[in-house]
Amino acid sequence: RSSEAISKYVRREIRDLAKTDREKYFSALEVIYNHTQEEGTAIYGDDFTSYTELVALHDSSVYGYHTQNFFLTSHPSFQLQIENSLRSVYDDVMYPYWDFLIDSRLGENWAQSILYSEDWFGPANNTADTDYRPAGRFTNVEIPFDTTETEWPDATHGPYGSIGNELNFNPGKYLQRSNNFCGLQATMGFADCNYVSHCFGNYTSLYDFDVCIEKKVHAFLHSMHAGFFDCGVDWGTYLDDNPSVTIQRLSYFANIFIQQSVDVDKYFSMDVPSSCEAGVDNVDTCMATSSQFTSVEQIDALNDTYTLDLMQDWYAAVLDADVSTWNGLYIEIIDDSSSAWDGKYIPKGDDLTDEDKIALNRLLLKTNLFFGVFGPMGSGAATNDPIFWVMHQIFDKMAQSLRLSPNYNRGNLTWNNHGNDLDGENWEGTTTPFTQRIFSNLGTNLYPGTELLTNKQLWALLKPDGTDLPYVYDQFLHWGHCDFDPLEGVTPYPTAEPVMAPAPHVAR
Repeated sequence: RSSEAISKYVRREIRDLAKTDREKYFSALEVIYNHTQEEGTAIYGDDFTSYTELVALHDSSVYGYHTQNFFLTSHPSFQLQIENSLRSVYDDVMYPYWDFLIDSRLGENWAQSILYSEDWFGPANNTADTDYRPAGRFTNVEIPFDTTETEWPDATHGPYGSIGNELNFNPGKYLQRSNNFCGLQATMGFADCNYVSHCFGNYTSLYDFDVCIEKKVHAFLHSMHAGFFDCGVDWGTYLDDNPSVTIQRLSYFANIFIQQSVDVDKYFSMDVPSSCEAGVDNVDTCMATSSQFTSVEQIDALNDTYTLDLMQDWYAAVLDADVSTWNGLYIEIIDDSSSAWDGKYIPKGDDLTDEDKIALNRLLLKTNLFFGVFGPMGSGAATNDPIFWVMHQIFDKMAQSLRLSPNYNRGNLTWNNHGNDLDGENWEGTTTPFTQRIFSNLGTNLYPGTELLTNKQLWALLKPDGTDLPYVYDQFLHWGHCDFDPLEGVTPYPTAEPVMAPAPHVAR
């Protein structure tokens, strides 16, 4: 009896790479961020993918990659796509991952992680002095523009024609990354590693597992790096004048604000220009503005109850999104029939007086109505920032652990998706934007002649103990500073495979 050996390479935490391997990775990544698709293909071949193509693909208006099961197949596929591009530059490049849970111990000093060194990805605590651009090797990364919407017609376009959110009136031409929010250096750090075991121990379906890792572990990963500037109010000054509000509370609201800003016109009456002219307009001449108010001073003149009324839809959306475990600490609903505010949402805190809460509510209202701009990490254009490419493997690693675990893979892993009515979310029947090409060792799981892959096919190809996936992770025992082994157990259950969910649970 004979058997065939399968050779796979190891994905290691970026700090564990040898210095020469890490430098080769950064050098290859620089190539991807300094060449157009045409230039890169001419030099490095058909496996090369420029960052501009990846920005447009991740910021798709057609596919929905987040807050549902497609996250579990799409992001490992994105990683394989850029890995093939890296290997087209150097065929022996090591593609690392970042266990940002390690850096959760830095707390409010999270921006001091070694990953933000200038010779790595560049700083996160950038200010207006550098136009919020990270110093170092990626300081000149450009924002992709497509003013005619013909080069990337399926991407979301900003008002200036850049690839990015429709409500981001940022005229900037270069990558911006910052933890600065309206003059406040936000301190909300990375998720704690204990949420990893929480997600394993508390899911009842594959969808629940995905939602847990996206909302509790991924959490503020993007908004922490997006920044928010050119605001109508200064949060740093507000904190100086109102220290009882605390920087921790304001940092929470800052991150929530960035995540909700892409939908500001859903919660408030806003005049939103459809386009701006690059080189002519700026944040003073082309910006989403309030339909009701023309100055922040007008908000100060409103009575307290009306300012609360104006904010109710926003608070409700924040709680409904349930992105942060901090929601219950900082937002509450008044349950007091004798109060004029009974049944209304309001900032929460035993350390705050009613006057403090109303003042904070006014600050949030002013910030919504007198809008600012943010960097690529605040939208689907997050792949514009090179640090994106080491952030998301930890979730692939969690999904692999779930599938391999004799303890946890016996749960309901049916593809019971609750999608966003966008393409690529179903188990089969609709295709994803990913092709066979991203897998370097294709096996029999693919149907003959298939070009674009379904989630059913991707899930089979991403099988961690299968023959098609070309890599393994270095270990599953440690997650940040937590020791948690999801594979521990003695009964050899097979890798869990989801199946098509019966109606009515099939993704829409």
